[in-house]
Amino acid sequence: MGVSGSGKTTIAVLLAARLEWALADADSFHSPANLQKMRGGIPLTDEDRGPWLHAIAAWIDKTRRAGRRGIVTCAALKRSYRDVLIGGRQNVRLVYLKGDAQLIGQRLAKRHGHFMPAALLQSQFDTLEEPGPDENPIIVSVAAEPEAITAQVLAALSSTSKGAVMPTRKAHARWEGSIKEGKGQVDFGNGAFKAAYSFASRFEDGKGTNPEELLGAAHAGCFAMALSLILGNAGFKPDYVDATAHVTVSPQNGGFKITKSHLVCEAKVPGIDRAAFTKHAEAAKAGCPVSQALAGTTITLDATLASS
Repeated sequence: MGVSGSGKTTIAVLLAARLEWALADADSFHSPANLQKMRGGIPLTDEDRGPWLHAIAAWIDKTRRAGRRGIVTCAALKRSYRDVLIGGRQNVRLVYLKGDAQLIGQRLAKRHGHFMPAALLQSQFDTLEEPGPDENPIIVSVAAEPEAITAQVLAALSSTSKGAVMPTRKAHARWEGSIKEGKGQVDFGNGAFKAAYSFASRFEDGKGTNPEELLGAAHAGCFAMALSLILGNAGFKPDYVDATAHVTVSPQNGGFKITKSHLVCEAKVPGIDRAAFTKHAEAAKAGCPVSQALAGTTITLDATLASS
């Protein structure tokens, strides 16, 4: 789902090719009267959309009854529309391609042969009701390249296969005393890790861990798994993916800010060429959840393909 120009068709085609699923374009379910309205720059009413939404829902049901899997593109801007399309259907997931009006407006201005005039874009944003947590959406930014967006969706689908929902993870920290003389301890909720940290371990060369080191471990681990997933979806089985994240903290506005995470990766992947490996590594860099959480931070990558 998403407004016109968000890339629904592009991403759907890539996903369908990767997954070998059936593909349907919501535009093909519109009546001739609806198409004529849109070509004339006339927004559709909910009465116009009713039969269209039910036709799409019928395609979804037919595909599921046949034991097949499929992807259908649809703006689905209102919650009520999505209730028709998804409702109580099991194993039907919503993917929301999210972008701001400026970026999508620029894309629409470059498009040719599509019946949605850019002038209608604002009306779509006015209508848009973003999906809430209860809809269990997969939300990805359209600012990334199509391959990276596809990788994010594939990763999300893989992590929630068979209707599973990713659990909420937790970590705990306790600090005692002043900033320089005090000391702290961090531990993971599952009990797998516990370590001390201090002013010296964070800002000097003292013993112990620090928040940036833990963030680096999370980024490297997330990237390595994302790259393995993307390679597997492309038909390659890596022998290993070795990743390190170098996290930079810089003074800013009287305080400190994480300004960069530099990923260094080496992987041994039989049968892949360097260009394809680099493309998949860049997609993993953009698509892994920790990279997304670090939006606004510069993320760079040095990826090396080890000889087989």
